[in-house]
Amino acid sequence: MKFEIPKNGAGFSGILLNATDVSYYTDQVPESAFGYGLALSKTGITVKRLNYGAPGKNVSIKIPEWKNQDEAEVTVCVENGVISIYLTGEDTPVHVIHDENPYTHGLAGLFSTGKELAVTEISVRPIEEE
Repeated sequence: MKFEIPKNGAGFSGILLNATDVSYYTDQVPESAFGYGLALSKTGITVKRLNYGAPGKNVSIKIPEWKNQDEAEVTVCVENGVISIYLTGEDTPVHVIHDENPYTHGLAGLFSTGKELAVTEISVRPIEEE
């Protein structure tokens, strides 16, 4: 996914992965889904395991060079309980998350709870079998 790096605003915007039971009502918690949310900001990526507002551990991935860039690109690979996050042109993931109780299926998409996010290119495809 290619995007303009959010510089201002308040909220949480980014990519939903393996999301199910996505819902939006005025009185619900902002994280009304099961799955993973990768929030994008000028400081990096925050990964949240979404479970209708249940407490969970957030993983923050600092990407210092984003402070001086206007655009960035990430590739995310989700397979079983492993989420691998790659930056443009890198063969090695910037971060890998192992979830012992993974969300194994669901939709992929974009979300926002108020922070601006301009996506310039996005694609979703199945993992290629060898």
